Amino acid sequence: MRGVRRLSGQLIVWFSVIALVPLSIVTIATHLAAKRALHDQVTSGLFATAKRESAQLAAYLREREQHVATLARLPATIDALADYGRSTAAAPSPAPAFDSAARQDRAFLSSYQESFGYDELVLVLPDGQVAFAARSQAIVGTNLRADAGRATAMGAAFNRIRRLLELDVSDFAPSENGEAAAYLGAPVFDKNRFLGVVLVRQSAREIYRILADHTGLGETGETLLSRQIGGSVVIVAPVRSGADPPFSRRITLGSAAGVPEQQSVRGSAGQGETVDHGNRHVLAVWRYVPSLAAGLVVKIDTDEAYAPIRSLTWLALALAATTMVLVVGAARTLGRSIAGPVVTLTEATSRIADGDLSRRVEVTATNEIGQLAGSFNQMTERLARSIEELTITTAAKERIESELRVAHDIQMGILTKIFPPFPDRPEFDLHATIVPAKEVGGDFYDFVLFDDQELYVIIGDVSGKGVPASLFMAVTLTLFRASVSRGMPPGALLTKLNRDLCVGNTSSLFVTVFCARVDVRTGTLAYSNGGHNPPYLVTASGSASTLPMLGGPVLGILEQDSFGEGTRQLASGDTLVLFTDGITEASTASDELYGDDRLTATLEARRQDTRAQATVAAIAADVLQFVGNAPQSDDQTLLVLRYRGAPTDQP
Repeated sequence: MRGVRRLSGQLIVWFSVIALVPLSIVTIATHLAAKRALHDQVTSGLFATAKRESAQLAAYLREREQHVATLARLPATIDALADYGRSTAAAPSPAPAFDSAARQDRAFLSSYQESFGYDELVLVLPDGQVAFAARSQAIVGTNLRADAGRATAMGAAFNRIRRLLELDVSDFAPSENGEAAAYLGAPVFDKNRFLGVVLVRQSAREIYRILADHTGLGETGETLLSRQIGGSVVIVAPVRSGADPPFSRRITLGSAAGVPEQQSVRGSAGQGETVDHGNRHVLAVWRYVPSLAAGLVVKIDTDEAYAPIRSLTWLALALAATTMVLVVGAARTLGRSIAGPVVTLTEATSRIADGDLSRRVEVTATNEIGQLAGSFNQMTERLARSIEELTITTAAKERIESELRVAHDIQMGILTKIFPPFPDRPEFDLHATIVPAKEVGGDFYDFVLFDDQELYVIIGDVSGKGVPASLFMAVTLTLFRASVSRGMPPGALLTKLNRDLCVGNTSSLFVTVFCARVDVRTGTLAYSNGGHNPPYLVTASGSASTLPMLGGPVLGILEQDSFGEGTRQLASGDTLVLFTDGITEASTASDELYGDDRLTATLEARRQDTRAQATVAAIAADVLQFVGNAPQSDDQTLLVLRYRGAPTDQP
């Protein structure tokens, strides 16, 4: 009996130890793993927020720079500065007289300032004199070079642009009305003659709106934008907590060298647990934003970030204590009969809990413990197989998705997406767009201008979908760019392109292509069609009809195929609309097709559009409204060419 009691006591001790050790390890490991996982999850969210807001800030500034660059090339800006320059040279006065065209230019510039939300729009002559201000009439006549009172952000921006003769963006800083603002400007030329500088003042309200997006940052998370001014790091945006205005919170350089606000303005990027300028323990991600010359910090208090771990820790401790009580009771009750199997099973279980799924329980008993051991072995075998299969499947899926994303980026990078592509050509206006139905597709478009006279445009649709179609599209587009040359008839171009595509085309893919050549001086249109949808010609009067079918075959099937040509004389105001069948075959959830009739009605309803971009946007919007949320099975591609005629013939 004593031996039984001794064995029972030993079993209690050993069972307690065996249970306590793995429970402690599991509890600590669970706590650390949960903290590490939560740290990674929160940091990833902060990093995504920082990346998103950095991209939004950069995109916002790029958009504004493009606006100013476009403004400097507008005829209204050029004419206004030219008029001001001539009036000042002939009879300098604070308010020179202008004709109706000059007044229209000034009215247009004021409207431009209002439309794009700029605080001010200013025209400055080469000598520094402010010739025009859309809102602040008091500064008209001020000389930004001579008047020291105006040698602030506006004067500094003007002097840099005048010296460098290129677009410039000043730093955001407090303006005269207390709000942060920046000056964007560009030189204005007329036939290589420097006429002056156009400046716009843009407030930081949009930047503050971007930074005020605290989605996913909880109650204490926030985004800070800081700049180094003098010997201090200054927070230039409103903070989430507190009522301090922008540019009022300062951190002395060197006093808190480790805080993320200071590291970010010095060009350092990082992430992790740290202490911020308010001496709060935070999880933070910081980086430098070159476009704003500022540091960006996205952070959240560690107390809030790690709050879910506290309840998990207490739950783990409670489970461990309960388990110990049950283990001791089981050891006392079952010690005589199943001590050995239970010890074996406990040891095996502890190893499996640590991740060793190859471990098997060796139990010879035929009672419930033996059945449990057998079931446990089967479970671990199946679990090991499932984890291995899941790992392989997940890795393969992630690899395929990553490759498709890269393929999509490469394919879209082949196409020209900067519009207008020829902004200095008044004879025509061109715009195009493509909406892939999947990650990669087979639609494409392209255009080439030779000697400022011959404009070639092409649109095509490869048979099939996915990666094979995208590769064949890239080959077709490359062969087109390599084959087209000045004076080459479209029919001859498609004939050559067909022969090249047939070589080695073992996959039997083919492509439909429409190609046209336009003499931009005379409006003569020559075209050839390789099995593609005939484009629409919208006349200046608003009637829309398709070009006559030429009966050409698709490209890539028979090497001996040849292609005929058609001609048409374009008048000033005529518009050529090229599209793929993804437009007319766009379908609703009930499989109703968009169709040619709706496309014709849309084109005739938009007869008043004078810009190709407006026509493209109208068609795309009408198709999107028609299909709603129904998924599409084919790419949707549009290319619109509006012929305006020679400069003397333009409407």
